[in-house]
Amino acid sequence: MADVRVSKVDKKDDSGLRTIEYTHEDFYPITGSTNRINAQVIEADAKFRRIDVEVATLGVYGASITSATSSDPIETHPKLIAGTTTEDFTKLRMWEKDPNDPQLNKWTPALLPAGTPQKWIYDFQNKGVTEFLQPKITLKIKAIENAPPDLSSLGYVTTPPNVGDINVVEDIGLPEGTTWLMTGCEGVAKAMTGSGGDLEAVKFFNSYEYTASGPTGWDSFLYTP
Repeated sequence: MADVRVSKVDKKDDSGLRTIEYTHEDFYPITGSTNRINAQVIEADAKFRRIDVEVATLGVYGASITSATSSDPIETHPKLIAGTTTEDFTKLRMWEKDPNDPQLNKWTPALLPAGTPQKWIYDFQNKGVTEFLQPKITLKIKAIENAPPDLSSLGYVTTPPNVGDINVVEDIGLPEGTTWLMTGCEGVAKAMTGSGGDLEAVKFFNSYEYTASGPTGWDSFLYTP
């Protein structure tokens, strides 16, 4: 039996990029089969030795989180989209193209009540603010499995698995309403040897990449089966 431990490392570099790494480690007795795959063995103490990363235990064994920001058009900000109809933005687009368009019947965002989305957009644009910084958060889950990566959720909204008993999604603390899109995966097959060095099986070291949405979630029409 292995002594399973999950560790968390939270790092930030000089540029402000924050990375959180979770590692699921299995500690095996020195005597007996380690059932390992080309593992690096590190003496931990008199009783246990650690099999780094490439242990042959099935399941999720690690995760990494990368966060950054990118620029998006100001009119796509979640606070400006909420409660706004297509007609509202149609008028704003028509006004931006030609303020004297007769179909507008002298409508102008300048005279709208303070706090309406079109008025906010108009005021921001008058100040030269046309974009805002949108957080981009990527979670990569690593797992050892009996088969190649499962592609059935690729491109769809899904819930990333836990790492051991840690719910990584909850631990990050993103706004309520955030959802995750599986945006990539890869797998590497490796031969598994027993304590005697004989080939016992082939395991797949798979990784799954998930990208977090904004606070309103990924569009369910576009990103569900």
